[in-house]
Amino acid sequence: MSSSVFVVGSARSGTTLLYHILLASGEFAVYDAETWLLEKGQSRYRKLRSTASRQEFVKDWIDSGQFERSGLSAQDYLAEIENSNMSVAELLAHFMGMIARSQGKPRWAEKTPSHVYHMKEIKARVPAAKFIHIIRDGRSVAASLRKIGWSARSADSLAQLAWAAQSWAHAFAHGRKAARGMAGDCLEVKYEDMVTDLSGTLSRINDFLGTSVTEQDVQNSAFGALGKSNTAFGDQKTGLHQDALTRWRTELTPEENCMLTALIGPTLRELGYEIPQEDCSVPLSLRWRIMWWKIVCPIAFGVRRFLKNQTPLGRYLTKGYEEFPRSA
Repeated sequence: MSSSVFVVGSARSGTTLLYHILLASGEFAVYDAETWLLEKGQSRYRKLRSTASRQEFVKDWIDSGQFERSGLSAQDYLAEIENSNMSVAELLAHFMGMIARSQGKPRWAEKTPSHVYHMKEIKARVPAAKFIHIIRDGRSVAASLRKIGWSARSADSLAQLAWAAQSWAHAFAHGRKAARGMAGDCLEVKYEDMVTDLSGTLSRINDFLGTSVTEQDVQNSAFGALGKSNTAFGDQKTGLHQDALTRWRTELTPEENCMLTALIGPTLRELGYEIPQEDCSVPLSLRWRIMWWKIVCPIAFGVRRFLKNQTPLGRYLTKGYEEFPRSA
């Protein structure tokens, strides 16, 4: 039985829905927020390598909305970590473990999608950790990211879509590469399988984690995304619904679909996603932009992550916890 589970993947891929399905079992502690601990601790707080950076991190963390949502006593938390030399990953596991103990639960699951980039480090520091890597059709992900403005800072809607699609492919590649070295401690789950074959998906998850989540648990739960809409498109349907499966067909123009086929088609095929066979000729005026995005986007993502995580610039490229509001 695994007591520590990390739900990771590209943003807007269904990590929240999967997390709430796990919570429906009643076996997991409830912490309905993203910690961002690895994303921030590794960069903003310089991997806690100095006393000053560790003190700054602890102060900002205690004062943050993320900590407040845990329901933990700041005094109790400080007493447990005082004088410790835990890494960021170990602090994350310890924090989640404290929440589980305070709620009397045997397990916890942490859901920060971008921790897909930190799987190897988490596994090295938390050997018992297991990962569920949620994957969704990159066209639907890109459409959603553009809709809510989590894409390129550009007024060009095609550029926004292209950067969003490439970020999806980048996150997927990191997750799959990390999973190869984990000897069965990472399970890939498709969002589409959760919707179309919940029973089969739950069976795989239960076998992987040693849990006993049932369809009835999921159907009876109104927690989070199972009880309210989490879509960017305003249809207000809750939980698992078929309309979300091919969002790209209704939200994207034929030209945009052709562009995404050219950009991320190989990854879509690798994952077994349908690519329409109808004519998909890309206008000549768009071809050079596609070539540019294919080259520049992966380089830009890699350079930014390097600067954030491996250089002093990370402090300035990453918001601190004090810049995020406390919960209402």
